Formats: sequence, structure tokens, C-alpha cells
Amino acid sequence: MLTKRVPFQDSYNEALMYSIINEEPEQIKTIKSDISTQLEQIVTKLLKKNPDDRYQSIGELLKDIKIYRRIVDIPINPIKYFKLFFADKKNKRLSLVTSFLLSIFVFSIIYFTFIRGSSVPSIGILNMENLGNPEDEFWSRGITEDLIINVASAGIIRVPTFNEVNKYMGSDFSLEDIAEKLRVDYLLISSFAKSDSMFDLWCRIIDPKSGKDIFAKKWTKPVKNASTITTLLAGTILNNLGISTDKILTIPVIIDPDAYELYLKGKHAWETRQNNDDIILSRGLLRQAIDINQNFIQAKIQLGQSYTGTADYDQALVLFKDCLDYGKEFNDENAVALAMYNIGNIYLYKYQFEGATDNYKKALKIVRIRNDKYTESKLLRNIGSVHYLQNNFKKAENYYNESRLISAIIDDKLGEGESLYNLASIFLETMKFKAAMTSFTELNEIFKSTNNKSQVGFALIGISYSYMGMGEIDLAIDYASASLLSAREISDKNNELNSLINLGEINYNIGNNEEALDIFIQSVILTNDISDVYYSGISNQYLGLLMLRNSDYNKAMKYFELANISWKKLKDPTHEVWTNAAWALAALRMGDKKTAAIKLSLAESILKDIKPFKDYAACVYNNLYNYYITVGDTTLGKKYLSNANDEIFKRLEYIDNPKNKNTFLNSLVDYGEIIESYKKYFD
Repeated sequence: MLTKRVPFQDSYNEALMYSIINEEPEQIKTIKSDISTQLEQIVTKLLKKNPDDRYQSIGELLKDIKIYRRIVDIPINPIKYFKLFFADKKNKRLSLVTSFLLSIFVFSIIYFTFIRGSSVPSIGILNMENLGNPEDEFWSRGITEDLIINVASAGIIRVPTFNEVNKYMGSDFSLEDIAEKLRVDYLLISSFAKSDSMFDLWCRIIDPKSGKDIFAKKWTKPVKNASTITTLLAGTILNNLGISTDKILTIPVIIDPDAYELYLKGKHAWETRQNNDDIILSRGLLRQAIDINQNFIQAKIQLGQSYTGTADYDQALVLFKDCLDYGKEFNDENAVALAMYNIGNIYLYKYQFEGATDNYKKALKIVRIRNDKYTESKLLRNIGSVHYLQNNFKKAENYYNESRLISAIIDDKLGEGESLYNLASIFLETMKFKAAMTSFTELNEIFKSTNNKSQVGFALIGISYSYMGMGEIDLAIDYASASLLSAREISDKNNELNSLINLGEINYNIGNNEEALDIFIQSVILTNDISDVYYSGISNQYLGLLMLRNSDYNKAMKYFELANISWKKLKDPTHEVWTNAAWALAALRMGDKKTAAIKLSLAESILKDIKPFKDYAACVYNNLYNYYITVGDTTLGKKYLSNANDEIFKRLEYIDNPKNKNTFLNSLVDYGEIIESYKKYFD
């Protein structure tokens, strides 16, 4: 019904049944390209050959259908009819033939009740032009960013992010070309001129295809009312696009003009930061703004997010809880939802999963009432991450899929890409490297379509890790190198750091010690520049392991100490066990038995409660094996050696090609040592 043809066709019933059971249907989008991704996902899942990959019950299928009803207002009666019609099949797995027939029934309903003629309104909000003093340039970025967030949070509407839009600032592209690249129906062009007491604002909403204005106006406002500009413009945009203005998240309150200017300066300093001095400057300006106006929620959220970004979670939590208390006291649900979202993030980063889930779900309830699909998708992704970090991969996958579905409905390619990235990470974690490769490759195409080179770099890193898992070492290096080159071309320090870590890990694993050493020294310097606590820990850990490999135990212990500072700050036991196991071995070989015993005890106490990450598990167990063999306890040594060996062969199970298996084993230095040791003690 969606494509005006059935997925399997044959003039003979027997041949038709064979096709349904054994052959893959043609991809829906190859037949009809304008079919939305989320509909294709549901049909594809209904037609999966493996029963475990299909919907396990009518209830599970209904969950996805309900998302449509909630998001796109599919009339409720067809859904009720659907439930009654299949009531006797509830909680039963669907056969492939039943799924095939059911898919036709489901999409007949959806097609005739919603799909035909549907579209999501979209607008690109271009960077506001400063016509006044060049020193006021920070107003331009600050107002534009806040405006984009306000409009994007207003319901079913797609608004490109500031980073997407900013690429075309000062470019020679025509408005029609910019709209096409941003995939939007309309563009907002605005400019301002600020004097000491007044604020002149010009605004045009343009149909880029015709070049005609659908709205144009000039306002003159007192500077003391500058904080209401984003609300004014957001209301203008939404009214002209036919969207109710009660969906705006930003509170239309007047903030002291000096405080608002300090907030914009602080926000600008943070967004354009290059080093720690910029971070200190940003926080100082935001603190001044808050000192002037204690209820300045935007400034507190911005300051809290800056502390979150440098893992100063306790300071961030104080600010977010202040915002939550304010929201509850003044019945401001927007402030409550925003505070809970950020508090949930803090608990997630601190591995306090119950607190994270509680805050996310409470925020989710609010944003669903307000029909804020953009934030709803982000919250669902974060709830998925709570389950992911607890190894509840099935639940995580469900939340990631729902998030991806909502992002696809509002045509949010970046949000859809983030959900797909998370799904691909599940495949990596469960060692389904081919599935991960497929997902990262699809992700790469999504980000290419948005001309987002930073996100393309992340996809390349994922492809590199997938090849690494499959034993294709040369290809893994090629993709990691491509990602690093791309990051440096666009001066993207975060992606450069990710690429360095990826490339460093590969070189460490294959025994290119000098190359790995050079790369991790670069990554340590970069982590200091951008205050990245997590990757500082990773970089120092690998430097310590390299020193341990080179028998420089004193330097190894110093690097492990630096790595442990990161894990303590992040409250990250899964990485702490990795560091302590190696630290214990380095201390023992150096002759420091007291330190060795302390670190060994810490590592083993953590292992009672959690398992190390799969990427480091063999390394952890191997270091504990070497520790116990050194002290003469062969019983415990052999136990950990057996664990290390098991971890290796778990990974080998997922490499199909025998040649790649050999390449994988021969290229990973530590793995070769583990296998030789295992043969010695167990053969």
C-alpha cells in the first residue's frame, strides 16, 4: 500500500511462499524514496527472517504504532480496531507469513489516515547580522543559538542546529542553495543594531524558492527588554508557520540588561573557547550575571553545563537543583524539565542510574505534554544509555529505536544519526561487528547528507573500530587516519582527540610502540587544552601500559596515577579496575610490594561488583595473571589467565574469515602473549 506493490510476487503459490520465507524484499526506499525512515523500519522489522529479530508480540508492535498516533495524530479508532482484531494473538510471536499480511493491514491504516500529503514544517534560522558596533558581535551568536533552541522545542518542526547554519555565514551561496543544503522550506534572516538605550531589530521570513517574504517587520525595543527578543522572534516564526506559540520553552521574562549582556558574553566565551583561560573567563561572566539576577535560569543552566563539560559534577548539580527549585516554586514546567534533563545527565555520568532514570522520565512526561519532540528524542536516547551502561542492551535498543523514530518524523538528521550511533555501539559491545559496520556506514551517509564533517568523522571512527573487531587491521588504520585528517582540516579538536585515541589504540594493540607513544602524547596535550577528563584518563592509561611494556615501571606508575585521578573524578569504576590491575603489576615489578598489594586489593574488590569493559577485559585479567605468577600463586594466576583467554575467544567467535582470525591474533601483542601463556599452563 505504501509503494503500490507487494514485497513478494510470483504467479505460483508455492513459489510465492518460498520467496516470503527465504528471500529478502526490495528496500522500500528504492521503490518510493519519499517514504519516511521510521515507516520503513517498522515494515522491515515485520518481515525479518529470524523470528528473534521480528516483533515478539502484538503489544510490541502496538508500541511503535502508538508513537505514530501520539506524534502525528493518527486517529485513535483504527488503533483500537487493530487491538480488537488481534486480541487473541496478544503476547504471541508473529510468524513470517502473518507478519507479511499484518504489515499490509497496518500500513493500509497508516497510509490512508496520515501518510498521504504529510510534511514537517522546517525553517533555517540564519546567524543574526550585527549592523552596529563590532564589539557587540557576541549578541548575534547568543541570540541566534537561543532562538534555534526555542523554536526547535516547539513541537513537530525541524530547525537546523547553529553549527549547521553557521557554515554558510558569509558564504557566496544563494538563499535557495542554502535552503536546499539545510533541507528547509523557509529561512529567517534577521539583523540588529544596538545603542546604549535602544535595540533595533529587523526580521524577514523568506520562501527561498520564490524569493518572496512571507513576513517582514522592524521592531525598536528598549535595551532593558533585550532578554525578550528570542521569545518575540520565536513567536513570530511559529505563528507564520501555523504552529501554536504555547509550545515555546523559553520563559518570556525581562532580565536585567547588564545581566543579560554578561550572560551572552559568557555563553559566547564558552562556545568559542580554545583553552582553560577561556573557560575561566566564561564562568566569571556567567557568575556576574547570576549575581545581578539570582533567578536567571538560562545563565545558571549555561554555567552548570560548563561544569558538566569539565566533570565538575558537584558544582553543576548545585546550579541545576537551584533551577529545579525555582521551576517548582513558580510552576514553571519548562525550567523543571530543563533542570531535570541536566540533573539526569549528571547522575548518568556518575553511574547513579536510578537517579538518572527518575529525572529523565519526569522530564519526558513534561515535554510530551508540551509536544516537544526534539527534547523527547534526546531524553529517550539518554534513557537508552542508562540501560546500555548496565548491559541491558535489549532495553537500550528499544529506547534508541524510539528516539530514532521521533527524530526521523521531525526530519532531525543529527538526532537520527545520534540514535543510530548508539545502536551501532550496541553492536560493537555485543561483538556483532558486521552489523556495526552496516550501521556506521549508514550513519556516515546520513551525516554526509547534512554536510556535517564533524559527525562524519565520528562515523569513520566507528567504521575503524568495526574493522578492528573483524580483524581487518589495515582498513581500521585507514579509517582512523581519515577521521584524524578530516578533524584537523576543520579544526575540530574534540573529533581530533577521538581520532587520536582510536589510532593510538590500534597501534598499541599491534605493537607499534613508538607510534602509539607519539600519538598518546599528542592526545594528552590536547586533553589539557580542552579539559577532557575522560580522554585524559584513557591517554595516560595507555602511556602507562606502554611504559609497563618497556619495563619502565617508575614512569608507568606515574601515568597510572594520573589516569586514576580521572576515574576518581568521573567516579568510573569500570576504568578504575583497568588502571589498578596494571598499576599493581608495575609496582610489584618495581619492588614496591606495599603499593602493589593495595592496588591489587582495589582491583579485585571492584571486580566483585562489575565486569571490566570488553575492550579492556583481557588486559585486566592478563595483568592480574602476571601479578600472581610473579608472587608464586599459580592457582589464582591460572584462574585469571583462563579468564583472559576466554575473553579473546569470545571475540574470535565473531570473526568469520579464518585469515582475519589469524591476522587478529597475530596483530594484537597482548593477545599473543596470553595465548602462549595459556598453552604453557593448560596444554
